[in-house]
Parts: sequence; structure tokens; C-alpha cells
Amino acid sequence: MESSWSFYAPYVRVEPEFRYVVEDASGERHTFVPSDKLSRFHPIDIWVKDWYIHVMDTPETYGDAVAAYLCREHALLHPVSITLMEIEQNEFSPEDQLSGKHPFDPEFLDEKTLTTVQCPNE
Repeated sequence: MESSWSFYAPYVRVEPEFRYVVEDASGERHTFVPSDKLSRFHPIDIWVKDWYIHVMDTPETYGDAVAAYLCREHALLHPVSITLMEIEQNEFSPEDQLSGKHPFDPEFLDEKTLTTVQCPNE
């Protein structure tokens, strides 16, 4: 009961975001953000985001299986490869906000490639 409640402010931790890129047979790259399909008001949101965090924490363990699933999921695109990515938000200050910037502007994001997996031929 002696919590300082400091986890609310002034520094709120922003979780990294999971994204993946499907490269199709013509060389075009399609970026997907799975969390965009989730509703923050539904309990599955937390479970699915936890799954993404496990993939980001240990891509060497889960990367191949996740990429194989995504190859099947996007079969209509005729995928050649799947690249799993982690997006981290850098520090964003009140001054940045006041100057008209947005926390998801490219200058405030770090993009890290976790793994690239080739899809099996059809």
C-alpha cells in the first residue's frame, strides 16, 4: 500500500510495437501492424500483444514458426519472404508536442529487424 504511483507520470513506458513486412513475388513490400486490428476494450488485446512481445524478445525461438504462419496467412500476395520487425519509440518531450510533432513521426522511432525468413515455394 506504499506505492508512489510513479508509473503513471512523468515517464510512461511505451511498449515496443510488432510489425512485419511481406515481400511479394514482384518485389513489392507490404507492411502490416497486427495490433491495429485489436480493440483495447477486448481482453484478447492483452493476450495477443503478449504473444508479440514473446516473438520480439526471442525471435530465434519463435521467428521461423511465426513467419511460416504469416506466409500462409498472406498466400494471396504470393510472398517470397517475411521480415519481422520491432518498433521502439524514442523519448518524446512536451516541447516536441508543442512544436507540432507527433510521437510516431519517424524521428522518434527506432526500427529493428528481428529476422527475415524465406517463404516456401508454392
